[in-house]
Amino acid sequence: MAEPTKPTVLLFGFGDESSQYLTNQARALMDKHSKPRSILISDGDIMKPKYDAVTQRLIQYVRMGGTVVLGAYFSSSVRPLDFDKYIQENWSLPWRQSNYHRTTVHFNAACGADRRLPPSYSQKATHLKNVNRASAWYLPGEGSVIESTVFQSDPIVDKTESPIVLGQIGLQHGSKAKDKVHGSLDFYRDLFQRTCALDWTGVRKEASQFIETLERLCPAHLEEMRGIAQAAGVDDTDIIALSVRTEIVFGIFTDQPRLPVKVDGCTSVALRTNVGVVFLAQNWDWMVEQAPNLLVCHVSQPDTNTPSFVMVTEAGVIGKIGFNDAGVGVCLNAIRARGVDKFKLPVHLGLGAVLESESRQDAVNKLEANGVAGSAQILVADTTGATGLECTSEGITELDMDAKGRVVHSNHLLLAHPGLDELPWLCDSPARLARMHQRLDEKVSSGKDISASSLSEIFKDKEGYPCAINRSQSGGSKTGTLFNIITELSERRASVTFGRPTENGDSIQLAL
Repeated sequence: MAEPTKPTVLLFGFGDESSQYLTNQARALMDKHSKPRSILISDGDIMKPKYDAVTQRLIQYVRMGGTVVLGAYFSSSVRPLDFDKYIQENWSLPWRQSNYHRTTVHFNAACGADRRLPPSYSQKATHLKNVNRASAWYLPGEGSVIESTVFQSDPIVDKTESPIVLGQIGLQHGSKAKDKVHGSLDFYRDLFQRTCALDWTGVRKEASQFIETLERLCPAHLEEMRGIAQAAGVDDTDIIALSVRTEIVFGIFTDQPRLPVKVDGCTSVALRTNVGVVFLAQNWDWMVEQAPNLLVCHVSQPDTNTPSFVMVTEAGVIGKIGFNDAGVGVCLNAIRARGVDKFKLPVHLGLGAVLESESRQDAVNKLEANGVAGSAQILVADTTGATGLECTSEGITELDMDAKGRVVHSNHLLLAHPGLDELPWLCDSPARLARMHQRLDEKVSSGKDISASSLSEIFKDKEGYPCAINRSQSGGSKTGTLFNIITELSERRASVTFGRPTENGDSIQLAL
């Protein structure tokens, strides 16, 4: 048994043993050590059908943020076609087994691995092809040759093949939600063309301008985006564009304010009840054409200090609306103001930073330290209360809970931001804000405290239809409510209803 101060690593070898016995032992170990640092598979017998149950447990472990290493005797004990089939059918990866030879390989700085690894080494190894460059830890260099003491040293023809490869967490997002990722790309490709006169080549170009900032402020999230892209079979900048779409829009809006650029709207609230329960809730409003591309992501990073979290997001976007197992939650309101700072943290990456925070104050500190690139209201809450952060490219202003223990927001700035140009956008935003305060006051004045069910009823409000809290994409409204989420942070649980909350859409319960 590992010492308490050391990480737990599980080692599985399946060759020449009773399959049922080993399957049971592997399951027992994974049940006992639910969050090991990693699991090492030392031989190719894991690919046999009799170990399918173990493979599925390994896949589940990786989906929750774990690391599985296929190493030791593994590459020497598998046939190429068997490996290709196993990797494709079970792990949804494009990797294929390729050449086996000795050569000198060099550390790939683009992979994001620990730079203390050797800069180069010579090894006889099986190499993989169809590998995203960012996933390859080592690659042949310009002078690398097939090293042999018998035959002539021929040059390496394909310098993209690698003996050491790491597929990141985003691969699960990209592979399991591949159709939805492509759906998101189709939606935004059409939206940018229609509303901003910007084709997708232009969008990719805009997105690429954020890569340096992402490498500096959130390299792990950048690798996650690259993983999503690899598994979904799209370009890295396609996925980056989805997560920086807000900033791309604000950049266009700043330069060409007359263009009918679109950003998502919503109504959000955080409140502390009379008995101290903190709720965080919102209706997220956007175009109904994007509704099929919503998904729920559960993210866990074993043996780290990073909280596990769950979020409702658009496929391909790695930061959105949700909560974590430390009791920290986040909601988002779009704000339409000019200005974008490409050296600061994009809005959706800011949401991801909140979800990885240990407390509300930790989240606030992160965002204020890095700044936010575009305009938005990011509502952060934990079991102690809530803080609204009105973010612009110029800075962040905090909105504290009012005397009634609430922070309520819609789609316009409530605080003073000197020198900022916020043009009129959703004329119903002040009305929705006032209506939410009114409905909350009415509930409290009735003598009953706010509960999850009563809060749910308030979000069904249709005053001002179609531009109501419960919004409909009809008439003069170009967007509708795509989901409602009500989170009870002390219990680490949330109720999510997809579609307008009055239309009896699918409802799910989330818990950590």
